[in-house]
Amino acid sequence: MHPSIFLVAAAHASGSAAAVPTAAAPPAAEAAAPAPAAPRSYTLDGSRGELHVRVFKDPATMAAGIAHDHAVLATGWTGRFTWDAAQPAACQLTITVPVASLDPDPPALRAAVGLPGALPDNQRGEIKAHLLAESQLWAARFPSITFQATACRPTGSALEVTGNLTIRGQARKVVFTGQFSADDAGFRLKGSLPVKATDHGFQPYSALLGAVRNQDRMVLHIDLQGIPG
Repeated sequence: MHPSIFLVAAAHASGSAAAVPTAAAPPAAEAAAPAPAAPRSYTLDGSRGELHVRVFKDPATMAAGIAHDHAVLATGWTGRFTWDAAQPAACQLTITVPVASLDPDPPALRAAVGLPGALPDNQRGEIKAHLLAESQLWAARFPSITFQATACRPTGSALEVTGNLTIRGQARKVVFTGQFSADDAGFRLKGSLPVKATDHGFQPYSALLGAVRNQDRMVLHIDLQGIPG
């Protein structure tokens, strides 16, 4: 008998099986890391969102009793927002508001913000003429109000946005914080921002030798809503 056959036979006879080397099992495939979410871009939808400015009369003037606080609605505005949750500081937000399309004191807006009484159409027309005049927004020379973000910083469910607001050709750095959400269906950013006329190169409106005058301080209310694309 061949010696190797004898050894195998002896092993079976003794009841102990010889150890047979086996090939190592291939390592389990590692789970693929999820791909980072791509930046999302949104088109601002002016029919769903809203931009309006609150303008306040100066209560210290002689004829303050015949003056009014105002709510000026932006219409026809456009914009885009790009958001990358992995790099929030690199957000891109642009807004363009046509000055000639500003609508002072529409009744529904006055009611919504709690201002008393609807102003007659002829008075609203006079207010708009003053608003667009050279001493104020000077629409003939500066047809647009624009905002361009330079950075964003998430703070919980809110977003702090830093950018340049340009009114009447004068750009100023501004920072505002608003409630924020963004997903595949759309995005929303809602907040407010104080603005001064003198920061943008013009004096508050006044009449009757200063007996009627607006405050320098205004408040821009922002409700941006966008759809993907």
